[in-house]
Amino acid sequence: MNEPVHYRPVNALTVYATSGVASGSGPENVGSVVDTIITRLDAALNAAGRPMIEPGVFWYEAAEGDDLTVHVSYLAEHEPVPGDGYDVVTLPAVETMATLLHCGDMSGIGESWSTLMQRVIEDGYRLAGPGREVYLRAEGHEPGPDWVTELQVPVEKACVVDSPGSEAEGTDTVDGSPEHRSHPEAFSLKGEELAETTAQMSGDGRCLADP
Repeated sequence: MNEPVHYRPVNALTVYATSGVASGSGPENVGSVVDTIITRLDAALNAAGRPMIEPGVFWYEAAEGDDLTVHVSYLAEHEPVPGDGYDVVTLPAVETMATLLHCGDMSGIGESWSTLMQRVIEDGYRLAGPGREVYLRAEGHEPGPDWVTELQVPVEKACVVDSPGSEAEGTDTVDGSPEHRSHPEAFSLKGEELAETTAQMSGDGRCLADP
């Protein structure tokens, strides 16, 4: 049974982070990058004497072409300390974050992302920023059956106005380009594309710190 989708505000979050570029989405491309940057982040924080505070947070952003920038991080202390080999990054506060809990290993995380994205579309929202994976319960670097991962995506209500020439249609403006729609079903293809993209971006899905 799928966990329910919730909408809530999320405070700004300061983390110690590093990143790498994958040559595409999906675990076959993201996995090796995650291995490299987790090891690098662990080493940098250990050398700097900084703690590795859970939960770990991953986020993903489109890069040039088909490339994908993969970010991994630990929570920073109340007063972050800069150092070599990692960045102090503040993830912005989000007024409305759509969230869903994924329980278990990563074998079904793509389906969980698809469920979240489809619900976002059905509820009349659109994406407003990069998705995040927050590892609330995880032991070690390898996924296990007891893991709990919160999937998060910033959203905003889709803007619907009267469209000239049709009483049924509205206009959803994305990056200044109008997209006409008449019913939620008109977003089904868009929703599927978003779900597929986000599911691919969920990639490797592993915790940062060993117990």
